[in-house]
Amino acid sequence: MKHLMRRCLIVTISAWALLSCTAEDAGISVVIGPTTIPRGDAVGAGDITVNNGLFAVAFAVDTAPPWGVARGGIVDIAIFRDGELGYDIASLADFMPNNWSSWPTTYQHVAIENQTADEATIRTERDWGDVVLETTFHIRAGDSRIQIVTSMTNKGKETLDDLHSGYVVWPDGGSLFGMPGLPSLSVGSEEAALGDWSAAYGEHWVLGLHAPYSEIMAYGGRDRYLPHSLEPGDSRSFEAWLQIESDGSLAPLVQTEIDFRQLASGRISGRVESDDGEPVKRPAVVVTRDGVTYAWTVGNDGDYDIKLPTGNYEIYATAKGYAQGKTQNIRVADGGEINIDFDDVRPPGAVHIKVVDEETGRPLDARISIWRDTNPS
Repeated sequence: MKHLMRRCLIVTISAWALLSCTAEDAGISVVIGPTTIPRGDAVGAGDITVNNGLFAVAFAVDTAPPWGVARGGIVDIAIFRDGELGYDIASLADFMPNNWSSWPTTYQHVAIENQTADEATIRTERDWGDVVLETTFHIRAGDSRIQIVTSMTNKGKETLDDLHSGYVVWPDGGSLFGMPGLPSLSVGSEEAALGDWSAAYGEHWVLGLHAPYSEIMAYGGRDRYLPHSLEPGDSRSFEAWLQIESDGSLAPLVQTEIDFRQLASGRISGRVESDDGEPVKRPAVVVTRDGVTYAWTVGNDGDYDIKLPTGNYEIYATAKGYAQGKTQNIRVADGGEINIDFDDVRPPGAVHIKVVDEETGRPLDARISIWRDTNPS
């Protein structure tokens, strides 16, 4: 095995000794201090930034997170493109012990518990009243997913009832998709959802949260909670995966759920052309179930593909600046390969409007409003 030369720095944060090492040719790097993420909020001397080659995330150690949340969670996320970090796309990714209730806390300990060329583990310990919260973030080289595990233990003498605990992911800007099957739901039960993930997205990024424990969503899917109680001495564990993708496609989130749940699945692929015969540079193929948006994939140079759990779907093609094509019905079988081409996506056109006074014929100023678009979510 190739020997890795290491350069190490010992620092102390919240009375814990932290070891930050950079390994030559390693896939993981860790930096302590103000984050290197452009427009990042983690500016404290003890803040921690972890880079896994695909993205970088910054943990608030000295920096105060937004909205009165205790220190220790992720406050910055940026994606690598052509070897450079993009701008921060997130405000907060963390565990909430009881929705957005007050957070009485006396300590927050944050440590780099483990770092190798392949993985970094950040461990955060905090109190919430009489409850001890321990959260570990597992960041692996070349993996677009962060595994997050939290235990909450009631050290007090009173039972805590009606808690809503779970993870939240709040982006900076972009659009909210919510959950598959529930794209228009802001708050409520997840019972009718078609998957256990929620997402926010932009043209060139996706933040997905896989939360199989969750039963209630809030804020359009940014919050994912389990209603529960916690008796004295009892502990409860939560696990979720934060998925960070460099494109606006939801297909990688579907693929992760297929892999995690070992779902029977098939693949759909094909080509998208406009009705004048030209390939669409970045086609979007949208997948619905019973008319409700499930997911979409973004293709390249006219080609697209997406893997889906078995079942019946409807799909159509569109693209930025293009109109929506005709919807087609499909059935995905286990191990099946379906090829569907689209050639009816209409390219942009020109509309010439002249507004004049009816009596004098003089030109008038006017405002044109778009009353409906094709945003699938």
